[in-house]
This record gives sequence, structure tokens and C-alpha cells, in this order.
Amino acid sequence: MVKNDAKRIERCIRSLQNSVDHIVVLDTGSSDGTDEIAEMMKVEVHRIEWPGAFDKALNILLEKVHTEWTFRVDSDEWLMPDMRPRFAEIMALNDCFLAGVHRRNLTGPKAYSDDVSYRLWRTDPEMRYVGFVHEYFSEPVMKRKRKEWKIALSGVRLMHDGYLNIDWAEKHRRNLELVRRELAERPGQLNYEVCEIDGMMFLQEPGWEPRLIEVVDRILTIEGRPEPMNITVALKYFLDKVADADASVRTQRVCDFIRSKLGDCPSVVRALADYDGRQGNISEQIRGYQALVEMGRTQKYSSAVAVNPYEITVYPLRKLIEIAEQTGDSNLEQSASQELQKYRV
Repeated sequence: MVKNDAKRIERCIRSLQNSVDHIVVLDTGSSDGTDEIAEMMKVEVHRIEWPGAFDKALNILLEKVHTEWTFRVDSDEWLMPDMRPRFAEIMALNDCFLAGVHRRNLTGPKAYSDDVSYRLWRTDPEMRYVGFVHEYFSEPVMKRKRKEWKIALSGVRLMHDGYLNIDWAEKHRRNLELVRRELAERPGQLNYEVCEIDGMMFLQEPGWEPRLIEVVDRILTIEGRPEPMNITVALKYFLDKVADADASVRTQRVCDFIRSKLGDCPSVVRALADYDGRQGNISEQIRGYQALVEMGRTQKYSSAVAVNPYEITVYPLRKLIEIAEQTGDSNLEQSASQELQKYRV
């Protein structure tokens, strides 16, 4: 699905041509020739007016797909070379209906984050999106599918540069409007409430702090591991922005919640280690930074939320060196410095 992306649509399509059997493009009202470029590349092109929501547009596109498997790509993404064997590996799994794809999000010169996006699935009329923005597959359908099928992690790799040279304020304004429409239609979704708080914070809208606290209190009632994992961003925001002035039982519960349930999530482990440091809890601070270093060393961590590699390599090592210098711990300083040399900084 695309609109007004003439500069990138050719790159996207060319990256797919040697790895997939058929390409379908849905243009939602381009005025810059994007659709004509796609047609010149001999792919199937359909045109509609923007229907006002991402799920509606994407579901129109999915109606046009008739191959055995569906692979969704946005125009600001491109497939890494020689991925056909990686697709074949997943398609050979008779018990798999959905697969995650590794995605690298370029965020600046030599800067990026990594995540896993579930973009590859067996074509099925039940597999349709829900959500005005940040769309997702229907949860009742997913529960039904999981009873008979498995979800896998593929070796397919995507690159994404949609976060470069972007008007973030405009993006947040657009998404915040769509998020609020989503919540008006389907209230009570924690993941969208976190998205709303994110937009309010960026745009400096008043009222974000009490909204954040209310959402954090609800997250703390969750038994087991939170789903979807993006709601854990609210815990990071709380520790980074609110906890220092919140001398309540709530803050301790947030810390305990992270330690017991989210020890493999880099962003909240980092926020907790930083908070422990500000509170003078040096032993827990060291433990948190060492956990991050271990994630970077082993590459074992949750990728359900985008991970900045700096957060599990250079940042915690530099923090450990700072602590070692302040406390006179020569062993800690030596080990962290040696590890830091691996990253050539």
C-alpha cells in the first residue's frame, strides 16, 4: 500500500522481484506519479481513494492477493537480497500459519533499531487487519489459529528508512487523531492508550501525566507477561519522566513488575537501571546494566518492541565504567572497558 512515494517505490519493488512470485500494489491517491512508476515495473496496480483508516485500506489490498502465502511490505521498506530460500523455509513448515520478519529501522547516520514484524502468513480471508492505525490481526482469529497452527520466526530480513527526514510532529498529529478514533470505536485497548500518551507527550499536550499513571496502574494488574508488549513503553515513560517525584508504592511495584516479568526487554531494563542509579541503589543499577550487556553479547532479548543496539552495548558499558570510577571498583572498570573495546568506541 502506498501514497506519494515516487522516490522509493521502485527500490521497494525491485527488492522483491527475485524473491516473490507476484506483486500487488494498492495506491491510495498518489499525485506524484507513484502509481505510474509501479505500472511501468509490470506489477499489478490498483487505485482507491484513502478510506480514512489503515485497516480498511490494507484489507482492500488483501482482497487482491491470491497466492498461497502473503508477504506485506510498505513502500519505505526493501527486502534484503537472496531471500527466496528464507521464504521457502517457512513455506515448507506445514504447521505454520504466520511468521515474523526481522526489520532494521534506520533512524540516523549509523543509527538504527531492530524489531520483528509479523508480515508473512498463509493467505486466508480470516487474516484481516483491525485498527485505524498501528493495525493488528483480529485477536479472536489469532486465538483460533493458534489452536491448530504455530507462529514461527523467519530468516527474512527487511530494511526500513521511513523514520529518516520525517516531520515527527506531523506524524504524531496524524496518528494521534487516528488513535483517538480507534479508542472511540473500541475503547479500553491499553496498547492504543499508550500510543495516545506517546503522542500527547511528543506534542506537549496537557494531561499526559495523569493518563500515564492511570495506564501504568492498569498494567500492574496484569498477571503474567503483558501482551501486546508495546504497552511496556508506558513503564519506561513512567520511570524516565515521573518516578523520581512519585514516592509511592506504585513506583516500587513498577520496579518489581519489570524485574519479575520483563527482564529480557532492553528499554525497560535500561530505564530501571537508570532509575536505580538516581536513587543511589548502586547494586541494582550495576545488575541492570550487566543484564543489558549480556543481551548485547548473546543477542538474546525480546524483539517484540524495537531495540536500539546502543542500549545493549555501548550505553550500559559506559555507565558501568562511570560507576566503577565513582566507587573505585577496578575489576568492574577493567572488564567493562575491555568489553567496550569490542565496539571500537
